[in-house]
Amino acid sequence: MKAHGGLDYRPDIDGLRAVAIAAVVAFHAFPAAARGGFTGVDVFFVISGYLISRIIWRGLAGHSFTLAWFYSRRALRLFPALVLVLVATLVAGRWLFLPDAYGTLGKDVASAAAFASNLVLWQDAGYFTENAAVRPLTHLWSLAVEEQFYLVVPLLLIAAHRSWRLTGALLALLAAASFSWNVATVSTDPAAAFYLLPSRFWELALGALLAYVQLSRGDVVAPRLRNATAFAGLGLLVLACFGPTADSLFPGWWALAPTAAAVLLIAAGPAALPNRRVLASSPFVLLGRISYPLYLWHFPLLVLARVQWGPSLSLPVTLAIVGASVVLAYGTYRLVELPIRGLAARGSLRPRLLVAPLAAAGAAGLAILLAGGLPGRLPVELQQLSTVAFDYKRAYRESRCFLQPWQGARAFRPECIDGGEGKLLLLWGDSHAAHLYPGLAGAAREQRFRIAQLTASACPPIAGYRSSARPKCHGINEAALAAAREHRPATVVLSAQWEKYEHLDGLRGTVASLREAGVAEIVVVGPSPTWPNGLAHALFKEVKRSGLNRFPLRVKHELSDAPPRADRKLRPLARDLGVTYIAALDVLCNRAGCLARVDDRADQLVVWDPSHFTAAGSAWFVDAVAGDLLRGL
Repeated sequence: MKAHGGLDYRPDIDGLRAVAIAAVVAFHAFPAAARGGFTGVDVFFVISGYLISRIIWRGLAGHSFTLAWFYSRRALRLFPALVLVLVATLVAGRWLFLPDAYGTLGKDVASAAAFASNLVLWQDAGYFTENAAVRPLTHLWSLAVEEQFYLVVPLLLIAAHRSWRLTGALLALLAAASFSWNVATVSTDPAAAFYLLPSRFWELALGALLAYVQLSRGDVVAPRLRNATAFAGLGLLVLACFGPTADSLFPGWWALAPTAAAVLLIAAGPAALPNRRVLASSPFVLLGRISYPLYLWHFPLLVLARVQWGPSLSLPVTLAIVGASVVLAYGTYRLVELPIRGLAARGSLRPRLLVAPLAAAGAAGLAILLAGGLPGRLPVELQQLSTVAFDYKRAYRESRCFLQPWQGARAFRPECIDGGEGKLLLLWGDSHAAHLYPGLAGAAREQRFRIAQLTASACPPIAGYRSSARPKCHGINEAALAAAREHRPATVVLSAQWEKYEHLDGLRGTVASLREAGVAEIVVVGPSPTWPNGLAHALFKEVKRSGLNRFPLRVKHELSDAPPRADRKLRPLARDLGVTYIAALDVLCNRAGCLARVDDRADQLVVWDPSHFTAAGSAWFVDAVAGDLLRGL
């Protein structure tokens, strides 16, 4: 191994960290404006792979590298700030979360302490999974990926370091295999592609390969090309920040933009003009140095604020939270990280002792999970909400007649089309069609009609609808139309979470095709209220605010007075098409608020998550609109 370059400090790499953290924070604070800011994580991966591999190789070259030394350095770098954030989040969650959500937070703390957040989020992934809006530690998945990389790579480099060529070949082979696996699975198992190390290994390995080439050959980029290389890297960064969206298939091919940008900027070297004048400037370097605690702090603060005050935080409040994140990050860096490093440098603190507080935080999280989110901390009337549970998988017939993202039309089971006697109702749409099934099934038993349920998550019944995130939707919709032609339903019910989709005019094509198939009655069910943090949480806040000792039947909702865009679009469109339109908002909401419960029992909520009906809610809604919904049967 040649020893070109050493490990001289490069302020421009700290500046690159600053760009990466700014992109991530901007995305989490202003997702519409910085729609691809999440790719800053991919920049961090490349930087980590680059720096860590250089540290390992320098130690191996000097015969001074040991795993104990390496992991002690990692503990000193990562544990102090992480423990502080985990404990602070647990304390805040005790006051803000219902038992169910607090139990989930406990699980997230335990998994973060074990650097397994990515594995837990992968296991939890699903269309109805409690989303990042109410999970303050979701962002720690990337830290888990890095730590898992640190478990694998030192062993790999130790095993291969006697053959420098073998080391490079092995890294390149593993990177290629990881990238191929990422591309192959990003459309079939997007959660695995996003969260798991095998599909992310190549990003960290790119940094390691750059370090390998530099140590082998010296400067990678000729002096005359440094500026052009750095500017090309900046251009790719801009593409990464504004190209992909949260709905894009990611990582996939899109991840090449931020990772290649990081490689180019690091390879250009500290003398390149953008690196020297911008990335190495004092403000960028300072932000880069606090990037780790800033990454830890900003997301929990934003999530907890949205849980408390609602998802649509005002601009001043959002900016204040971002500012508070920066202040906390700087304070953590100066008052926690630097003093602890100083103690370790003087021999007054052994880094392995830092495992104890991290383990204690993880144990506290696990205890909260096992205790069901500590319901006893709440008044009796609020504890009732912790008992609310709904088996949507059975009620909606998930994976059989309500397809999941990786399933195509062939996954529909024969029982999805009732082959008995009586007229047929075809239920077509996404999860907001599937949640009508329990109520329709009850009505069908009483009125003796049949149901064909052809529903799929995130697939609206819009002719020609195509989505890179849900490539199988087109085939599913074609199958629904084919069923209409073959089985000639008396009524077709079209329902979806319409506000999630653009081009609602595509319903014209759907209705035209159904008319051609001989369908006489077509019913469009409009949007229903969405409770951003869940209806149970809205009731939780209402009871705390009002001081009532019982749950109200209705809770004030922002849509009570202002119908959403989709409803305003669909009403005249349905009239124009001559189809029946059921305004769910008119049925569920009035000026006093939107219906929360179907009777006085706490377990009879209308919806079990932000917007999907429980069986009781579905039955109540179908009964309330039966005159229009079941027309033609």
